[in-house]
Amino acid sequence: SLMSLRKSNPDLRAQLITNQLGFVNASIESIVTPFDEVTFVDKPDKDNRLVKISVYKYSIFQSTLYLDCDTEVLNSINSGFNLLNDYDFLIRPNPTPCGYSYKFKLPVDQNDCTLFNGGVWFFSKKENVRYLFGTWKDLFVELGNSADQPSLASTIHKMRNKIKIYPLSMI
Repeated sequence: SLMSLRKSNPDLRAQLITNQLGFVNASIESIVTPFDEVTFVDKPDKDNRLVKISVYKYSIFQSTLYLDCDTEVLNSINSGFNLLNDYDFLIRPNPTPCGYSYKFKLPVDQNDCTLFNGGVWFFSKKENVRYLFGTWKDLFVELGNSADQPSLASTIHKMRNKIKIYPLSMI
């Protein structure tokens, strides 16, 4: 993700938030990295998704683009940051309906609900966005910590009237 991000957005600062330093035999202070900032979260590997869902807490930026490590950035992403002037949270809806395999904590029609791409999103540091992340984390834990999609979808459906969400498929 970082290499493709740097290619199309060379001036954008980047932070790595991770709980996995097993690939290096060094302290966090001595790691040479292409990231502008590295934040190590002292959590076991089984809590990877909890770290992801807690990224609001760890981000050093007022406006943040979250990318999963397997995401490729093909163009400038400035329009996403510009949209944060009018929206709180930007995320791409998944074109496939959620179907049968997810348990939701809300009364939503499982054939009518939307899943979202949990690997690419923009957010601003605002109180309602902090609340979104807190709700997402609470639902994730309540559903058994196995998948972040059902808790993310439930959270967005629950908060759709309280937060301005922009569908990234539009940019």
